[in-house]
Amino acid sequence: MQRLRQRLRGERGSVAVEFALIVPVFLVLVYGGLSFGMAMSAKSIVTEAAADGARAAIGVGTSAAITVAESEATQVLNNEGTAYKTYGSVNATLSTAGDGTCGPSLTAQCITVTINYPYSSHPALPNLPGFGLILPSTLNATYTVEVTP
Repeated sequence: MQRLRQRLRGERGSVAVEFALIVPVFLVLVYGGLSFGMAMSAKSIVTEAAADGARAAIGVGTSAAITVAESEATQVLNNEGTAYKTYGSVNATLSTAGDGTCGPSLTAQCITVTINYPYSSHPALPNLPGFGLILPSTLNATYTVEVTP
């Protein structure tokens, strides 16, 4: 019995040491997962804004298509938060079938909405000190729709 007690005393505190070694690794993994999740969420918001802006230009005519597309994309970004509306840049361009970016029709005109958001300058979560998490520096989204047949 005395031998058993001596053996158990020798392992006292080993659980605390194991816990102290595992918890920092676990927390870094959780933080990395959250960081990547937030970056993916931001990419989804930027892509949604580009798509909504391009779809809003359908049927409004080519003269107002750029203005409508940019204002709709900007409005979607404004609804998502101040960082997106402050730092995201929205550009809409009108193209014709001859340049290869539009549909198969020779008379088609397409609107392309491009949004750039500097994610490295304004991340959703700050970088973990001492760890260079590989997150995108810029989130880009491009969406093209045909506005005239």
